[in-house]
Amino acid sequence: MIKKTWTMAVAALCFCILAGRETFAAGGEWNPTEEGMQYIREDRSLAKGSWEDIEGEWYHFDNSGLMQTGWHKIGNMRYHFEENGALSKGWQCYSEDGGEKWYYFDTNGNAVIRWLEDEGKWYWFHANGILNMESRRTIEGRTYYFHEDGSLIANEFAGFRYFDRNGEPDGTHDVRAERIDGHTIQVEDDVRDEIAKELNALPSGWLIKFLEEDWSFVYCPEKEYFSAARFEDRGDRYYVRHKLNSSERTLRFTSPEGIKAGFGEFIYRNTKEIQKEYRFSWEADYKRDEIQSFLGLPDTCMDDYSLIFGELFARYLDEVCRAEMEEQMGDVLWVLTQAVESRGEDGRPKKQ
Repeated sequence: MIKKTWTMAVAALCFCILAGRETFAAGGEWNPTEEGMQYIREDRSLAKGSWEDIEGEWYHFDNSGLMQTGWHKIGNMRYHFEENGALSKGWQCYSEDGGEKWYYFDTNGNAVIRWLEDEGKWYWFHANGILNMESRRTIEGRTYYFHEDGSLIANEFAGFRYFDRNGEPDGTHDVRAERIDGHTIQVEDDVRDEIAKELNALPSGWLIKFLEEDWSFVYCPEKEYFSAARFEDRGDRYYVRHKLNSSERTLRFTSPEGIKAGFGEFIYRNTKEIQKEYRFSWEADYKRDEIQSFLGLPDTCMDDYSLIFGELFARYLDEVCRAEMEEQMGDVLWVLTQAVESRGEDGRPKKQ
């Protein structure tokens, strides 16, 4: 299991080192010379062999008083300074050895090594601080898989393969593809990738709940649709391309477009108290015309609140559609948002 302990230990060590730096108050002025930049403090002394906090940024000057840039070993630590001399922080990319190398510097300017969690994603750095860019790497006896941007594939799908929250393959939750007779069917890689893209757009906390309760995704390409409703004024039909089966715990879909709507129905079934408390059905009835026009549903579907919620959820995941929902049916969107956000990224219910 991935742990934060290593990164935290490094950060604690670096904090102690930073706290021990010999520093001087800012308030001086820069002095450009032919050899490089110097800094003259407010008391007119030249900054030499010291760290300087200047307007919120850290700089280091060598023993001759020149501002340092690039990589430098100071004491027992190795630091990187930008072209303007400021200590590097956060994500940085440098051209080294004929290619681009990514680093992450903590608030003390130290390059992170081993595991880093940033904005909900995990990354692994070599001992020299360079971000791992290999798609597959064995770390401490376990094999992990990574995206092209270096982030760990975790709680998501790569093709039909599922990788759990620790980044390890979990075949029990892989997507299945079945013929009408139930036998397994082979699927092209581009279709697998398209399906994975839809699955990975689902809220991570709800995906965890779905899988922890032993639900499965089943692709049924030979079946055009699961149900249909006729438009009375046009004669054609509205096709439902997903189906939730509680007894066998499956979400079946005939095309990638059916995944989000079907998953929205799963959320609806698991947030009944929220639907009741905030009167989703009443709000949906009040905005019936707007919803029907927005979703393009026939009259016979307008009393199926689970279907309506699922179709709205599918649009909710698209920023443009969500903006339209905010304009046309703000109260309905608010209730839907309460349901979606009622579960945290760890899969646990949020405290109300």
